[in-house]
Amino acid sequence: MNRRKTLPVGALFMIMAMLLATLGVAYGLWSKTLKIEGRVETGKVHAIFLKAFTDDDDFVDDPLKDSGDTGQCEDLGGVDDASPHKNKDPNDRRTSCDPAASGRDPKPRYEKDVARCDAEIDPADKNLAHVWKRNVYPSYFCTAWFDIQNDGSIPVKIVSVKINGQPVIPSVPTPFDLDEDRKPDVAIHVSEIHLCQQIEPREIVQMDIDQHVLQDALQGKTLNYTVEVQLNQFNETECGLLFIASDTEEFKGLALPDRLGVAVVEGATVHSVSIVPSNSYVNGLAPSGKGTLFSGNPSTSVHNEITTGGVLLSSVVGPLDATCCNEDLAFDGTYVWRPDWLSGGGKLWRYLPDGTGGVSFALTEGVGATFVGSTLWVSRWSPKEVGTYDPITQTFTKKFDTATNAGGLAYDAAHNILWVGRGGGTVEAWNPVTLTKIAGSEFKPFGDISDTIDGLAFIGN
Repeated sequence: MNRRKTLPVGALFMIMAMLLATLGVAYGLWSKTLKIEGRVETGKVHAIFLKAFTDDDDFVDDPLKDSGDTGQCEDLGGVDDASPHKNKDPNDRRTSCDPAASGRDPKPRYEKDVARCDAEIDPADKNLAHVWKRNVYPSYFCTAWFDIQNDGSIPVKIVSVKINGQPVIPSVPTPFDLDEDRKPDVAIHVSEIHLCQQIEPREIVQMDIDQHVLQDALQGKTLNYTVEVQLNQFNETECGLLFIASDTEEFKGLALPDRLGVAVVEGATVHSVSIVPSNSYVNGLAPSGKGTLFSGNPSTSVHNEITTGGVLLSSVVGPLDATCCNEDLAFDGTYVWRPDWLSGGGKLWRYLPDGTGGVSFALTEGVGATFVGSTLWVSRWSPKEVGTYDPITQTFTKKFDTATNAGGLAYDAAHNILWVGRGGGTVEAWNPVTLTKIAGSEFKPFGDISDTIDGLAFIGN
């Protein structure tokens, strides 16, 4: 007969000890903590002047710019060797003939040397440069060039150019009253750079300041001005130009020049607004797709192309009625679209940029026009509403109302912003998806006006 054997007490103790040891292995934890130490090294936004020269400092610094600055005239103004860089110009009483126009050589020069113009970088501050003109007279010109280098580590964009604190548009001459006698003394414009231009790290760009002494400059005066170029980091937002027109001058019967507003915008933020004179009447506006603008007169059938500085380039006769009021423009890459406002009636015209191929559609009191993607948006004036338009069915679908009579339209695709002009002179930004106005975006480029901002056009970076 089998009997169950019992374990000795010592064996049980050993088994329990082994079980406890096994439990200890199961619940024990060996650990090691890994650490990452971070260091942030920020970049630098910085730019300096590298080089400065003019077309009347008696030395050829760049044959493509100042080849006529050769010292071939007798010094009649006592200005020989006036340059701070005296090694550039020998003191031989032979100086360059005074420029009779601004810009690059070759250009006209007078047969005498009476005045002089020098430029230099401040030896103590490479963010500061100077232009010094001596013994100048009415119709004297000077062009000064400055090499600018982005010596920082972050790309930058040119977001504004100011002269004596006033925003200006590059390549557009602006008169200034420097002696405060209410008469302009000089006309100044900055060129060879443009707003929203991006400058990469280590890249060098050149700008020039063109200066023209006007007839009302007083004798024996020292006149001063300051040019400021603001550079911002490249990614603040996409920079763009919003062009603005109204029918104020046309309806009041004012003589040319008309006024073209130019706002530097980043999203719904307006950095600066300049008013540029235009040698043609402008109310409707649209980007041409080649860096210029389409425009027109409210009371004629002309279709114009102008520069972004307001200069008329070409004019053709379009299909529109030569009566009031032909309004804003939109361009889809092939056709121009332009509302023809009539009280209680109206049309929307479609035609080619050469003025041919005109077709009209029904649209009551249309004023503004622009494309949001492939969809045509229009505004209706006294109904005070903005919406979409289907040319196939010739139907308008209202999207939102405006506080005053609705005017011109323009679209910024990078930020999905619909700019809207209004009666009284207001321009404001809307979101075309949420159909809400963007708070704080309102501004009045021409101040309070009795008519409507009926022309808007946006050109991105």
